[in-house]
Amino acid sequence: MRARKVVQASFSGFVRMMRFLQVLKLEVDPQLKKRLATESLFICASHPTLIDVVILHSLIENANCIVKAALRESFALSSPVRAASYIANDSGPELIEACAASLARGDTLVVFPEGTRSVPGKEPKLHHGAAAIALASHHNITPVCITCTPPALMKGISWYQVPERKMCISVRAAPDIGIEPFLEAEKDLGRPIAVRRLTQELKNRLFAQAR
Repeated sequence: MRARKVVQASFSGFVRMMRFLQVLKLEVDPQLKKRLATESLFICASHPTLIDVVILHSLIENANCIVKAALRESFALSSPVRAASYIANDSGPELIEACAASLARGDTLVVFPEGTRSVPGKEPKLHHGAAAIALASHHNITPVCITCTPPALMKGISWYQVPERKMCISVRAAPDIGIEPFLEAEKDLGRPIAVRRLTQELKNRLFAQAR
């Protein structure tokens, strides 16, 4: 989709500028980078900073994502958001169907299960939506762990509070979560239990290193 390629090019340009200005060092897991170029993945990522979506979309040519419904009505952003066919978060049960359809078309779908940036020092809380999408689409989950050192662009830290040394953002993949065991749990125990178990497994993989 041309609009998504334009988004990727714009975000890639922003990342290159940040690196050129010596503001940002970006480290991406080479195996993940290769998979992003060749596979359709369901990316569920941690969300520590303001620019996580920019970083991920700069790496993916055909990335789809869930956006705030208000962006579809924004004077400045409605055109690119609609042209890229991003999924609005106000569609209720249809949201899950739209995400499953996106994965079935071969898109790489990017979701932040926390719904907002992590709060430093607090236990992460994941919404159940990512697990529901995985079960509805029968798609494995690729957990992507994003970290930033020193802390910058996080909740409670203003965007203009620049750290004394260059911030380093690391993007790495944890092992995929295979969906089959959770589909079996859904069949035997019901969807709510399967969703809770899958959400807990996703949380474990995303934040194992932080414990």
